[in-house]
Amino acid sequence: MSVVKSRSEKGLSDDEGRTATPPPADWNSVQAGSLTQTQLVGHPVSGPLFDFAPAIDVWLKAHLFGDIFQRDVLDWQDREWVTVSALAVLGGVNSQLKSHFAICLNIGILPEQLSEFITILEQHCGAGIGENARTVLDECLV
Repeated sequence: MSVVKSRSEKGLSDDEGRTATPPPADWNSVQAGSLTQTQLVGHPVSGPLFDFAPAIDVWLKAHLFGDIFQRDVLDWQDREWVTVSALAVLGGVNSQLKSHFAICLNIGILPEQLSEFITILEQHCGAGIGENARTVLDECLV
């Protein structure tokens, strides 16, 4: 909001992005999310976290993969670029960053593109952020 306000005060106006297409009336977020998550990851997702806290599995499938990932404002690759960017600069979330690098590779983003992207992160966000992201990516490519 402060960025929009600041730009407005300078006489700058940006066009608002398009609105996502609403889901159909019979939309089932959990079913759609389970399918989307499986397609993104390349296999059904399970593990100790979901055994320990099954509500997290339902929440991720329904909300993240069933609602957010279904919105047609960004395609899956663009959404992953945004996700990887956020995770890389957050720090302390390397397991999630590694998972999303793997998703990137699964949906057609090339290792060379990810490496170029990390170079841009290094230039704009700092060497430490870039080094960490490169280390995590290297773990994915082994």
